[in-house]
Amino acid sequence: MSLWVASCMGNDSASPATFTTVYSTLFPRATKYQCDFCHGLPANQLSNGRLSMGMDQATAYAALVGQSSMSDGCGGMQLVVPGDPDASLMMLKLSQNPPPCGDQMPLGGDPLSAVQLKLVRNWIVDGAQDD
Repeated sequence: MSLWVASCMGNDSASPATFTTVYSTLFPRATKYQCDFCHGLPANQLSNGRLSMGMDQATAYAALVGQSSMSDGCGGMQLVVPGDPDASLMMLKLSQNPPPCGDQMPLGGDPLSAVQLKLVRNWIVDGAQDD
């Protein structure tokens, strides 16, 4: 079993989930084009809820961790709260449950798999560090 899969599955012997793994799994040009399609654009209300994550990992991290949503419907909610996935809007919008505001992500794309959701959750639980 690879370390990435073990980390996503919650294997105690695996290293913690990293933002590099989250980014390369979910964001621009890797495997989830639909995330980049909206959130790679400049921030605006109509296409990306005023969340631009740019086109590189450093910009995406800076846009997510410790930042508040600027969207009309979710304004003020924290996007990623290190250590607390249940208070992190990113996790709430990606999960398979209806989000508390706005649309479920990825909008118009396939929902994340259980393994992908676990990866994001583990990264946040582990403190949402920028590796």
